[in-house]
Amino acid sequence: MTLQRYGIPVRGPAVADLGIRVDQEQLRRYNLDNLREYWKSKAAMFPAASADVTPDQVMDAETVSWFVLDPARLHYPLAHGDITSKSAAGDYLAELFPEYADLAHRAIRWRAGEPEQFTAADLVAAGHSVNAVADDAWRRFAG
Repeated sequence: MTLQRYGIPVRGPAVADLGIRVDQEQLRRYNLDNLREYWKSKAAMFPAASADVTPDQVMDAETVSWFVLDPARLHYPLAHGDITSKSAAGDYLAELFPEYADLAHRAIRWRAGEPEQFTAADLVAAGHSVNAVADDAWRRFAG
């Protein structure tokens, strides 16, 4: 979808002349399955993984941000038929689920190079946000 809609030719034919087709049904199914099979299964490991650490234990910011932003990025095309950046996906998550707005905005700031720190409690919250996004996607778009 990215190349088809936003591709910029550097050399060779125009993107429109490449005959790129996006099967929207296949894309929808891929995003739904990916949210359920990949993201939810990974998030399911967080409670056990964080059982031996205190909630304020500092965690890897990249990992927490990844779990906060990427599932929302898969949800967005289901709702809007288009793609979005990771940072815009954070804003989308905050709009869709206000209870994760602070975490989403901190992840956006971290991606922008600001010194954000994430804890084990944030990682658990990121896991909950994954489940909220995936469950919402399946409820609304599995059809």
